[in-house]
Amino acid sequence: MNKGIKKIRMNGKNKEHTMAIIRSQALDLAIKKRIKTTLHKAKLLSRVFDRLVSHAKKGTKSGENYIRSFFSSNDRSIKRFMSIVNEYMHDRSSGYTRVIKTTNRLGDNAKMAYIMFSSITNFSNQKKSIFQKSINRDDKK
Repeated sequence: MNKGIKKIRMNGKNKEHTMAIIRSQALDLAIKKRIKTTLHKAKLLSRVFDRLVSHAKKGTKSGENYIRSFFSSNDRSIKRFMSIVNEYMHDRSSGYTRVIKTTNRLGDNAKMAYIMFSSITNFSNQKKSIFQKSINRDDKK
């Protein structure tokens, strides 16, 4: 009984295309820990990603098979996903992702949102200044 696939719908896309989009965004989220996408895709990704993490944390054979079938038996992406789960989500029981709405996109006025891990609180986009880089280099010497 496959309950989750029927509920995932995107306008103008068939099931295979939708799952390909969600699969690639789930892997990007696991690697980058925060991505910006449309609100609808972020909500879909949140549901799917939370389900994947729950299966990964169970540690059962059926959970491993679910993850393997989701990532199309790509061993490299499965290893990356499992390492991220073990590193960031080991202490939480649910609510692994959060969706934060942002301003609309300029081109087509689509609603945009950030999706990120709930366990990580400090996401600074600011680059280090030249002064901070030189201090770090001096400390290593």
